[in-house]
Amino acid sequence: MTVKVLVTQIGQQLIASVQQVENTESKEIVGYLLSEPRTVNYNQDDNGNLGVNFGSYCPVSVDTEFSMRAEHVVAILEPRPDVLEGYNAAVAPPAAPEAPETVVTEAPPVDPTEAEAFAQEAVEPKAQEGITPAPTAPVNDEPSTDSTEVGTNPGLTE
Repeated sequence: MTVKVLVTQIGQQLIASVQQVENTESKEIVGYLLSEPRTVNYNQDDNGNLGVNFGSYCPVSVDTEFSMRAEHVVAILEPRPDVLEGYNAAVAPPAAPEAPETVVTEAPPVDPTEAEAFAQEAVEPKAQEGITPAPTAPVNDEPSTDSTEVGTNPGLTE
């Protein structure tokens, strides 16, 4: 497909990637397939400079391709280079730079004695200077004499 400017019967100017649609038997052009069509809108500043903007051809549709019957097209024109550049930027904005590739490497082997010492330090932290570790409470291995069962409330009667 090539980018062209189309002028319709009602005077609307469109810019799009255009492909002819032909009748397979008669080879007659019956329409055009428009990919990423945009309406061409003009504006003029206070100094008389003319600006070109592009609008969505059919803002209520999610489609990016439309067909148009051949009899609705009055003229097909080549866009100016600056207009073509603006259209291409509007329909295919420059891609974001790619993130650098992540490389996964294996961790170096660990000396088992170093790993054991590290684990021991995590379990038994060293006492810092001037700080006395808190005494640990004795563990009572005797069964509890509390008659309260888990999940019951002793204050409630049945």
